[in-house]
Amino acid sequence: MTIPQLKEVLNFHSPNVVFLYETKNQEKFMRKVQRRIRFDNGHFVNAIGRVEGLAFFWNNEVLIEQVCSTDWYISACIVDKETTRHWWLVCV
Repeated sequence: MTIPQLKEVLNFHSPNVVFLYETKNQEKFMRKVQRRIRFDNGHFVNAIGRVEGLAFFWNNEVLIEQVCSTDWYISACIVDKETTRHWWLVCV
């Protein structure tokens, strides 16, 4: 998927959180993508050569308490602002 295609999907659905896998890019490039798609925050796992790579983006509307990652996943502890309950989102 190209960045313009991604922007189109995001404009249509307006999510507060986005996970991309097989980005095949390093954090420096993914930070540029983050700015272009207008997300406030991001966490990245660098690609190994031209394979793999993960990106997790979120807006300030989402309260994320902690983000953890390995080469294979990104997990985030999200706090529900209404109930103050914590839950984990695991992106593989």
